[in-house]
Amino acid sequence: MNTYKKMYLNRISFCYIALGYFLGVFGNIDHYNKLLIAVFVVVLALLIIILSRCIVALVVKHSKIANIEITPKELERLGIKPSIESIPDEELNEILD
Repeated sequence: MNTYKKMYLNRISFCYIALGYFLGVFGNIDHYNKLLIAVFVVVLALLIIILSRCIVALVVKHSKIANIEITPKELERLGIKPSIESIPDEELNEILD
């Protein structure tokens, strides 16, 4: 599930960066308090980050693909030796693809 969370957060981050650059074109703070605007931007960014993490956690929690249970029989059928300790990410990605 962590891989899915990371994937969704990376996609959302890219959108936020693109949106920030787009909105930066229209920005002009000539006569406003720059410190106040900086604090506002930081607080708003933190709220957006927290909200994004909560939404992604809910999406992944209710996603059927991210929550598929993989049985040892399925692993053996795919030629993967089941190991309780760890499964390499590459093998896990092959199973899920």
